[in-house]
Amino acid sequence: MQNSVIISGSSHELLTQEISNRLNIPLVPCKKRLFANTEWNFQITENIRNKDVFIIQTGTYDKSRGLSTNDFIIETVIMINACRYSSCGKITLIMPCYPYSRGDKKDEARTPISSRAIADILHVDRVVTMDLHSPQQQGFFGNSFKPIPVDNIYTLGLFRDYFNNEIFGDMTLEEKDKEFVIVSPDEGGIKRNLKIAGVLGIRNYEFCHKQRIFDQPGVVGSMKLLGISDLQNKTAIICDDMCDSGGTLMKCISLLVENGVKAVYCVITHGIFTKDALKNINGNPYIKKFIVTNTLPQHEHYSKCSKLEVLSVGNLLGDVIRCLCTGRSLSNLSCFDETSANENTHNNNLSTISENNNNNKLENDFKNFIKTRTN
Repeated sequence: MQNSVIISGSSHELLTQEISNRLNIPLVPCKKRLFANTEWNFQITENIRNKDVFIIQTGTYDKSRGLSTNDFIIETVIMINACRYSSCGKITLIMPCYPYSRGDKKDEARTPISSRAIADILHVDRVVTMDLHSPQQQGFFGNSFKPIPVDNIYTLGLFRDYFNNEIFGDMTLEEKDKEFVIVSPDEGGIKRNLKIAGVLGIRNYEFCHKQRIFDQPGVVGSMKLLGISDLQNKTAIICDDMCDSGGTLMKCISLLVENGVKAVYCVITHGIFTKDALKNINGNPYIKKFIVTNTLPQHEHYSKCSKLEVLSVGNLLGDVIRCLCTGRSLSNLSCFDETSANENTHNNNLSTISENNNNNKLENDFKNFIKTRTN
């Protein structure tokens, strides 16, 4: 840890300070400003020769300063370049929300794989991110001769602790089964939701099939439920990696209410909240709480939406950095930390059994669903 330093980008300085406090490592002083033509000027004002650098920058935008996601990407590239020319040691990029992560595949003719294009310009030695839109993006960095390791840290542990402390209390497994159902708003989140169901000890689950209108970004066409679980008088826990305009989420909630759901908790890692997302969340009487992390700045959103509950990832990312510096495993950080692992062994075993059963049942249900669509 003595040879490690932290450099903050301009995108999320509050989170960077939280991580710095967790590790008791002061931030490296830097001068950052924009020229009149919006080009970045960046200078490190302290010697970092042979130091292992942790750059903290997230994929966000800032309307109040007139800065786009692209501005912060370019700032990141310039910061990396400044560190290289300062003869630093290794560079680890801590990017809680990876920008352009939805551009993870070529799904139409003559379109880019934007997520890969961003990876190609980030010349670092390691990347740490959280809840990637699709896990295969870990392979976008580097090449077969010189791969760049990517640690995709899951926020399952944060959500588990919140629900156990604030929602479930002393509820038994049977009581959870009677009250709650885990819902994925689309097919892409099935595996993520099965993991969350296992961690929370919930054996009921449902997911939606949606058809997007591709020439209208953010607009969802048709949506239907698979019909795995009985939803009557259930409280739904909808889990997804991000919420942008919230169109998918609101349509999913309407569909669930039509099928008997009485209340909804939303669990989102990356809260982008564009257009009328916050207004729609506030105005929806079925949403009890909207739980989100601060992988993106949330202070402005929090002031506008009384239903938001913001969980900080600062301590988790601080622990990730500590593990990288000391050579300890990261595997426990995504769900069960080492101090509570023994206390939760029984619950962990139940969750594992539940997840295995869910996987087998889901595979059969999904096959039947596909058959009904093709007939």
